[in-house]
Amino acid sequence: MKTHNEHAGEYCDLDNVELAFVVNLGTLRIVLKTLSVGGQRWWLATDPSVAVDHGYVTLAFGYPGCEDPLNTIYFRLPVLSEWLPPTGTDRIVVLFDACHFFVDQPRCERGGDCLEDFTAAFSPVKEALLRRMETGQ
Repeated sequence: MKTHNEHAGEYCDLDNVELAFVVNLGTLRIVLKTLSVGGQRWWLATDPSVAVDHGYVTLAFGYPGCEDPLNTIYFRLPVLSEWLPPTGTDRIVVLFDACHFFVDQPRCERGGDCLEDFTAAFSPVKEALLRRMETGQ
């Protein structure tokens, strides 16, 4: 079985980070709940209690409840926490960085536009995190 560092190393090379957000899952969930673009939403698509063991958490962007896989994009965010915090999964820390926002089931393999998918999913969350940081909430 791989250690956290081995899993995290698959998704996160901190030597390549120039400017990024480090955010806990509780804050990320709050930010995601406020966002909607054309009816598309963001949500955590994996069980956060296994995120530390896997080294990533999966973020989904699309139409919740829609069964068609062409309507949802999945991205992996690297987990920086080395253990599950005793205060719960909301305190797990992830890296939100364009260079570490990995497509997990790319629609681009099914005829979609990878850059468009990335921009549509990443940019609104980044902007929302910036606004939250600027307001000090």
